[in-house]
Amino acid sequence: MVTQTYTQSQQQVLEVVCDALAIACANGVQSTVLASLGPVWDSIGMLSVMFAIEAYNGAVISPEAIVEAKTVDDLVHLADV
Repeated sequence: MVTQTYTQSQQQVLEVVCDALAIACANGVQSTVLASLGPVWDSIGMLSVMFAIEAYNGAVISPEAIVEAKTVDDLVHLADV
């Protein structure tokens, strides 16, 4: 597993994403494949992440982009403004 180094802003977005999905924000969570989260990564989970990120930093993520995200890291980079 490759360890991702995040800026402080990206780390905060990671925590927002973890909170929105109610998953532990442990070391290595960035590489978690969203499909492996099971029912956590359903339409409600997607909306939760979209709204949490928008509330946190104003980044608006399109539904198409959120559906294309494959990992937690992808979500962090979508929100990086």
